[in-house]
Amino acid sequence: MAIIAPVFLLLIFGIVEFGLWMYARNVVTLAAREGASYLRVSGAVDDPSGWQGAAEDTATAYAEQVGLMTNVTATATSDDEQATVRVCGEYAHPMGMLSDAPVCQTVIVEIEQFEPDPGEPE
Repeated sequence: MAIIAPVFLLLIFGIVEFGLWMYARNVVTLAAREGASYLRVSGAVDDPSGWQGAAEDTATAYAEQVGLMTNVTATATSDDEQATVRVCGEYAHPMGMLSDAPVCQTVIVEIEQFEPDPGEPE
């Protein structure tokens, strides 16, 4: 029993740590999606300086609101058809067994923007 208990506890703590890391990964993914959603509907593709900062702030605020993440950064870019949001942060281990692990996720979405039919008269 004295040999099995430490191994069993290590296994349990490992499973909990992995579950919390997966949760942190999901938080970062959802934060990137929040920023990408902002980019999709902002409609300000012609002026990237206006929406990029707001999309980055949206993604960062979402990740920090949930907690469990430190040093969260977001980067938003786009071209005429796609927008990309990359969110990175460090997963702060609540049990303190391991050092902070970096977690990064990237979301790429199509930009929704009305474009008039070139064949129709204005």
